[in-house]
Amino acid sequence: MKKILSLGAILFVILYVFYISVSKSPKLAAETNIWVGTTKDGNIQAVLSEGLKGNYDGEFRWTGTTWDYHKATILHSAYLVNNKTEVGGGAWEEKTKVNDSGFVDMTSKPEKNEKIEVMVEYKIKNKTIREIIPLHNK
Repeated sequence: MKKILSLGAILFVILYVFYISVSKSPKLAAETNIWVGTTKDGNIQAVLSEGLKGNYDGEFRWTGTTWDYHKATILHSAYLVNNKTEVGGGAWEEKTKVNDSGFVDMTSKPEKNEKIEVMVEYKIKNKTIREIIPLHNK
């Protein structure tokens, strides 16, 4: 019985150390080069992050309440650099759920002195909201 308890305690310590090492591991390169901004109402987060081969991709993430997620759709979006549209998304034939849509694919890394913003127009609860989200290096 003592052997079983000892083996159980050793196994527990090994699993605990493994859990701590995984949860406290250093951030990956793709997680360190991130620009983030959130709408004024806090429902949508715009994230520009480094992808493959040093290119950057932008996506929207729903950060609002869970029960409103299925009611929100992206209607239009645009990626702005220094107040100029780099990439604009017109009206889609089908409205897109927030977590299924992005605002830019395979763009270059923003420079430190550039003003990076995302224009988003979305609909939630039969209300259309249009907003410019400033992105900040995280």
